[in-house]
Amino acid sequence: MNRTIFMYFFAGIVALACLAGCGGKNSVDDAISKIESSMKKIEKNKTSMTEADWKAVNAELEEPARVLKEALESDKVGALKKIKISAVMLKYVAVVGEAGIHTATEELGKKLEQASKEE
Repeated sequence: MNRTIFMYFFAGIVALACLAGCGGKNSVDDAISKIESSMKKIEKNKTSMTEADWKAVNAELEEPARVLKEALESDKVGALKKIKISAVMLKYVAVVGEAGIHTATEELGKKLEQASKEE
């Protein structure tokens, strides 16, 4: 009985050490969290995003997008992770689309205002 309890206790310690050593995450989870943090930045600043801000966001997301694409194409992830990736990317597209429309209409308004002043 004591051996069995000791064995389970030791196995639990080894499992925790492995999780702590690996961080408990993989590159796909890291990529998803980077995209989610970028979404939060865009949602927070969508009315004040400039072209330089958009370029910075695009540069920041090149690596996570590549990691997710490779994971999906090579079937490195299971069905649940594929669904999560799809949901995160769809939400990202919606957030970027909304912020992009706001930025585009604001810039178009400035151009129309300049054109009306010139005439």
